[in-house]
Amino acid sequence: MTRAEFFTALQLSGYPTCYREFKSPPGSKPWVCWLETSADPEPSDDVTTVMIQTVHVELYTETKDPTAEAAIEGILTDLEIPFSKSETSLDKEACLLIIYEMEVLFNG
Repeated sequence: MTRAEFFTALQLSGYPTCYREFKSPPGSKPWVCWLETSADPEPSDDVTTVMIQTVHVELYTETKDPTAEAAIEGILTDLEIPFSKSETSLDKEACLLIIYEMEVLFNG
């Protein structure tokens, strides 16, 4: 899967989606941002042959939103990407942040 295909799949949630941050505020929540947080090289014979990306998909909501969470989780499940999930409150932004963390091997 390419990064463009991953981005397109996340857009199927129906929520505004961006890489890292929006250039202008997208309006009311929920919205989705995704980013690559690190890369882990997989060497073979002392040569890096594969680079596995750690990816965060961040879902921002005003309150707990099981429908929005189910949309993101359904997309990741359809893509057959295992993920872990955490939740935190962002008091300054007055919203809830759900972070889905996964490892993805992008091609291209």
